[in-house]
Amino acid sequence: MTFLGIRKLEDVPILISTFGGYITDDDLKASDQVGPEFFAHIHEDAIMIIDVRDGTSSFGEVLHMLRHGRPEENIGDFPFQLQMFIVGTDTMAKLYVDAARLKQFGAQQIPMFASLEVAIAAARRTLASSKAEKAT
Repeated sequence: MTFLGIRKLEDVPILISTFGGYITDDDLKASDQVGPEFFAHIHEDAIMIIDVRDGTSSFGEVLHMLRHGRPEENIGDFPFQLQMFIVGTDTMAKLYVDAARLKQFGAQQIPMFASLEVAIAAARRTLASSKAEKAT
């Protein structure tokens, strides 16, 4: 059990990619294969929430995942901004978020949440704020 699937919220460009069990870089690659079909129908900035509440990994796998690249580098020709949020409490999820801030792993600022509901609410606020900024 690893990559469990992706779903899009009906009313906003928020995708939720769910993982469980022991997560590897191959699981990220599997999710990359499914992602483009969702992004083909999104014509604005989006947020990808990575839900790893039921998952774990190892230090070595986290390093492989970090080398895998930023999500926007792996989804094809998506011309809009994509931001990633992580939902989870596992030590390896926290390691991923902390290491992703380092320059050699892309200097990404990835918000981390303990609950999916809080992550979705934050994603909605982020998108609304971004849309308001672009309108001015």
